[in-house]
Amino acid sequence: PGTTLAGLSKELGGLPFTAHHRWYSQETPYKDRFRFIVENGWAMSTDPAYWDFIMSYAKESNIAVYEQDWMISHSNHFHAFKTELGFGETWLREMATAAARHGLTIQYCMATPAMWMTGIKFGNVTNVRNSNDYHPDWPHVYDMTFFTQSAMLARALNLWPFKDVFFTTKR
Repeated sequence: PGTTLAGLSKELGGLPFTAHHRWYSQETPYKDRFRFIVENGWAMSTDPAYWDFIMSYAKESNIAVYEQDWMISHSNHFHAFKTELGFGETWLREMATAAARHGLTIQYCMATPAMWMTGIKFGNVTNVRNSNDYHPDWPHVYDMTFFTQSAMLARALNLWPFKDVFFTTKR
């Protein structure tokens, strides 16, 4: 208890982490420090300094891979993705630029193929989660078909496909 990620990494012999990041609630205290847009209970930074802050923290914590999750949900939720030309590319570029500055790679999760295509502009976007979320009651046959077919596009873009967790049984 009370151990920092950097301290935990040290206790584990210096093993690096992959960190998962999704979306913010409108209550996030980060919106008091950085420029954010808030829509229907969600908040999203539009401030390059925010990305530098996040990636600096990740580097200090021995996080090697930053995973941005819920990407399609961001693009569906925030109107700026649909109404401001270049908004999505700016979001991806600012994320990748800050991560590169701190020596981190990025994994996209729940991203659209258009996001994958934009991601190839950034050498530190290396992985894409190209599978559905795991749910024990969903048949694996659907999940695996989607994963293997989309993996072909990922590899053609020189991105490594990543499979969400799954169990062979419900327990």
